[in-house]
Amino acid sequence: MTALLIDDEPQARDALATLLTTYCPGIEQIVMANNGETGLELIRQKHPDLVFLDVEMPDLDGFEVLRRLGKTDFALVFVTAYNRHAVQAFEFSAVDFLLKPVEAARLVQAVHKASELQRAHQTLEQYQLLLEMVNQQGNPVSLDHRIVFAMQNEIVFGWLRNLVWIDADTNMCYVKLADHDKPLHIARSIGEYEKQFEGYDNFMRVHRSNIVNLHHAKKYLRDDGVLLMTDGLKVPVAANKREEVLKRLQEH
Repeated sequence: MTALLIDDEPQARDALATLLTTYCPGIEQIVMANNGETGLELIRQKHPDLVFLDVEMPDLDGFEVLRRLGKTDFALVFVTAYNRHAVQAFEFSAVDFLLKPVEAARLVQAVHKASELQRAHQTLEQYQLLLEMVNQQGNPVSLDHRIVFAMQNEIVFGWLRNLVWIDADTNMCYVKLADHDKPLHIARSIGEYEKQFEGYDNFMRVHRSNIVNLHHAKKYLRDDGVLLMTDGLKVPVAANKREEVLKRLQEH
């Protein structure tokens, strides 16, 4: 695989290149660009398999790079300093995003996701979803957004409105979609999902191990302190969350 690194910070580019060389043997060639314009030129010249794109760059930022590209067939990973609103948008459609300073384990995971995505021949659809998210910046939050779940052997595309619940499993999560019989096992922490769904009033972390979509809550069982979900699962509600759960259910 050929990887293109687009970042205006020399130290960040060099550090990422070193990590790729050390931990990702599947990356055979690394090309670097120090700004968005150069990155655009190299994408058209080199046709990379994987692009690591910084967001906040002078003159031409990561969003504008995407808007100018149109359709493409590479896998895209964002590399960015923490920005709550940007990260919330990226996570729905990018192959992955990495927070600076990049950790080796997270980089390996991102490259693995990109490789699996290519094997599944769904890179183009993934990119189109990403472009939709970029163009929807500033629009009201909607449950009609698409959301992408990357697993070891497949990439699952779903609708946000169909997400029923998320259950923590150490550093991973089980995610239940209304149109899937079995939960998906995703290599992400529940804390990451909690950040992703900030601003979505119908999603709530009701317990340290559980996030629920309140639109899929059928009943709140007071005696047991649990929510009965549309798929039949009983999700525990922490004592300090029960008042807020009832308030939000009444609002919905």
